[in-house]
Amino acid sequence: GLPKEGRVIYYSSRGPGANFGAGPSVISPLASLTHSSPTSGFRAFSGTSSAAPALAGFATVLISAIQQIDLPLDVSTLVAAIKLSGKRMNDVPYVFQGMGLPQIKDAMSVYKKLLKGDLLERVIPTIDGLVANDGISAGGLIFKKSEFHKKQQYLVTLNSNFSGLISASERFNKVKIAKIEYSASWITGVDKTWLEEGYSRIGISIDPQKIEWNGKTEIFGEVKVIDDNTGHLIGLLPITLLD
Repeated sequence: GLPKEGRVIYYSSRGPGANFGAGPSVISPLASLTHSSPTSGFRAFSGTSSAAPALAGFATVLISAIQQIDLPLDVSTLVAAIKLSGKRMNDVPYVFQGMGLPQIKDAMSVYKKLLKGDLLERVIPTIDGLVANDGISAGGLIFKKSEFHKKQQYLVTLNSNFSGLISASERFNKVKIAKIEYSASWITGVDKTWLEEGYSRIGISIDPQKIEWNGKTEIFGEVKVIDDNTGHLIGLLPITLLD
């Protein structure tokens, strides 16, 4: 969540976690929101308890707008529109903020693009051959500095889907081009790839010799998947280094 100063509050959830989860999907305002109850009337409250209902209100407004202009409503597509409308904070790692702070006007525009198949609904990167104890595929990477001495190479599967409101024949005949961007020089790989309904793969390399710690105890990196046509961030693989 975001307090009014515009930073991610220290007690917000972060990732990757024990099951390689990538942390929060989006962030939300959590300071000085108004709450009412039959016993206490109106009052301000803050915290993660207010961040979640703020997003619920966002979703409610978006649903109402979709229904008012008679567009078909699909929950999965709605969630994707909220995520893809996110405005990310500068210099804040993905594992702190996810896709960023959703923007209501952008969310409606994104929803329309999803309905037309101009945007993929989701692109979920996972690391081939790396799973947690509960069998969940790795959606992020964590390295300990003491165990990280030579270049690591990974095959990343990009699991992609269009909106379920698009016919199956149309979904399986669409191909999108994506740019792959790397947040640091110690992460390398291909610059572009193709995406379709189903999955594709890219390879990435992580070189510990190029990492400048400079006394830091943690360093964050990102592999971004960006729609080549619209410029939307549609998927991201977070990488966390710990000293």
